[in-house]
Amino acid sequence: MVGIGAVLALLVSALAVGGVVFGLLNLSGRLDLAVPWPPMAGIVTACAVIALLASTLPAHAAMRTRAVEALGTRE
Repeated sequence: MVGIGAVLALLVSALAVGGVVFGLLNLSGRLDLAVPWPPMAGIVTACAVIALLASTLPAHAAMRTRAVEALGTRE
C-alpha cells in the first residue's frame, strides 16, 4: 500500500510541477528550474521511512497479542 501511495504522490507532484512550468512558460518564455536534488532525495527518503514505520510498527504490535487478549474478553 505504501508503494502505491508513493507512486500516486509522485505522479501528482509531477503533474503539479509540470503545470507550474507550463504556466510560467506562457508568461515569461524560457524557464530554468534549479532543483536541489540532494535535499529533495533526503526528504523523499525520510518520508518513505516514516511511512513504512508508521504502517508496519502498529501492525507488528497488533499481531504480537492474541485477538481475544486485545479485546479484553475471555474465551
